[in-house]
Amino acid sequence: MAHTPDHASTFEGHLTENLVQCGMFDRQAKEVIEKAKADPAGDMIPWSSPLDGYPEMVTEMAWIVVKDNALKWIDANLPKAWHRPMFESKPV
Repeated sequence: MAHTPDHASTFEGHLTENLVQCGMFDRQAKEVIEKAKADPAGDMIPWSSPLDGYPEMVTEMAWIVVKDNALKWIDANLPKAWHRPMFESKPV
């Protein structure tokens, strides 16, 4: 029997979990993930693949795409959300 990775170990699960840890409800996080999947930049994310099969840089790039889509979702649906700053890029 083939081993299926648990959901949190896939890109989709990990990124959804990150959104929730940053203050979103699970339903909101799932909406953001669907928005990111529809984004052309989301095409480079191996959504159902296990994280451990890719370099950390791929995970970081995926998080940038998801954060951008989270900000768009927040601005369209909850512009005064307390957790909006959690998704803003910080200057290095």
